[in-house]
Amino acid sequence: MKTIEHSYGADLDWIAPFAKKLGGKFKNNFIIVPTGIFTGTRYVLDCGDDIVAYYVDVTNNRDVNLIQKNKNNDFIGIYYNLTEGEVTYSSDSFSQNVGRWQYNLLVMDSALETNYQIKAGSRSFVLCIFIKKNKLASLL
Repeated sequence: MKTIEHSYGADLDWIAPFAKKLGGKFKNNFIIVPTGIFTGTRYVLDCGDDIVAYYVDVTNNRDVNLIQKNKNNDFIGIYYNLTEGEVTYSSDSFSQNVGRWQYNLLVMDSALETNYQIKAGSRSFVLCIFIKKNKLASLL
């Protein structure tokens, strides 16, 4: 199983380091990675006003464990996950199978460290929205 420790954010600072850890690069809003790990599309969009959208439509070609340890805990992540296959999202306090036929909407504080384990052959289809906490508070 390939293990990748990374972080997200409601800015664009996390994208290039994440792409590098995946063995790829960031170009024209796309995270391009070798097909040995994933095949498909990873797209990042700066929506402005402290909001970033991250779209994933990939097939996993090997088992992967994505360990999310955010450098900043100033945002909320909203994850809409329609993955087909074996995927588990966990932390110290929970473990859930996620995807189209399981739990498919997660709202997570960026202070929480998580593991996202994906089995080879799974088709990941996820929309993530990262929004700064102060922006969310002003909208509410």
